Amino acid sequence: MRARNSIEWLIRINKVINNFIYAISRSYAYAVKMNWPLEETENSQMYAYYLEDAVYRDIVLWDLLRQFINEFLSVDMIRIGK
Repeated sequence: MRARNSIEWLIRINKVINNFIYAISRSYAYAVKMNWPLEETENSQMYAYYLEDAVYRDIVLWDLLRQFINEFLSVDMIRIGK
């Protein structure tokens, strides 16, 4: 059961990585369109939105990694007999 949970954590991690890559690439695309970093346009708002989304997904990714390591080590400890 714990080994299957570890696989589920890996699947979730991969989904978040894909979403993170999407958010970063969209943020970069809007950043390139900006003429000046301090302008207040739709480009700058969308840049900020996708950048914030990427930061959120990065934080979630670290938490998922922690959960995976915790589950993986639990499986390893059971196999060793500790």
